[in-house]
Amino acid sequence: MSKKPPTLAETLARFEALSTEHSALVAEIETLNQEIATARSTARATRDAAIAASQSPGKHADEIERKRHAADRALLDLESRLKELSIRRDELFNTRHALRCPATLAEIREHQSHLVVARAEVANLEERLAAVNDAPPPDSSGLEAIEAELSEGLVKVELGEAAPSIVKDLEARRDKARRDLEAARAERSRVELLKRGLETRLAGARAEVERLEAAHKVALTWHLLNEIEAVDTEYHAAGDQLHAAYARLHGLSRTLARVDRGRANGVDISHHDLLTLPNLGRFVDTRDRRDSHEARARASQLERERLASAGIELPA
Repeated sequence: MSKKPPTLAETLARFEALSTEHSALVAEIETLNQEIATARSTARATRDAAIAASQSPGKHADEIERKRHAADRALLDLESRLKELSIRRDELFNTRHALRCPATLAEIREHQSHLVVARAEVANLEERLAAVNDAPPPDSSGLEAIEAELSEGLVKVELGEAAPSIVKDLEARRDKARRDLEAARAERSRVELLKRGLETRLAGARAEVERLEAAHKVALTWHLLNEIEAVDTEYHAAGDQLHAAYARLHGLSRTLARVDRGRANGVDISHHDLLTLPNLGRFVDTRDRRDSHEARARASQLERERLASAGIELPA
């Protein structure tokens, strides 16, 4: 039983996994190169110290030599690790580059539908986050105004300028303003938590859109490459047919010239430019598509052989 070829989704998942591993290796190699630069400086310094110590031996000469060996060993280990990682990085790149899937338009449309949904999710989250950001902060000015009014009222009562009853009303209004402000601050705290959650969700949604857009580009690339290769096959088949017909016209006209020079003058194309089909570049077959004098001579020979095999005698 033949193994079922992987689907577009499976191939894209494989491509993404290879890309993730490749990116991680590139970052690791960059860090390792920095470590190697430091290790080289250390090894150079210990070698210089060892040379100086050998010229004036002392009790620390053996210790300096041990440090030199350790520095050299550390550098060699890092360089060996770099070589291993570089080989793996190149292998991943080549494997990813060679990965292909025919990717039909129906499959691409299905994948694209997920991208549309992901983009809509981003737009929805951005709209909700904008609404949260537009929410006004708690306003304490009302409480401050009431407290100022209450302060003035207390002074008036203390100085006998107003009845104590005015304080009770002001205190009630102050207490209500305090409760309202505390509720507004609590709501603001809730809104800040909501904002943080929306920002986290939005970051994930944007990353998903970026992932799907990258995958869409890869799938479309695979589809177009597959189409180019299919059409290239047709192109070269048509080219072969065209060259065959063109060569036979030359063969027929040359053979006719042997039979009836006057009639052949009207159809002789032997002196026309060579027929050359355009080379389509590195993505397709690069075989030479040029006509040649040798091909024309061979076509003439085939025409004579065709007539001879049918028992037809040609003029000398």
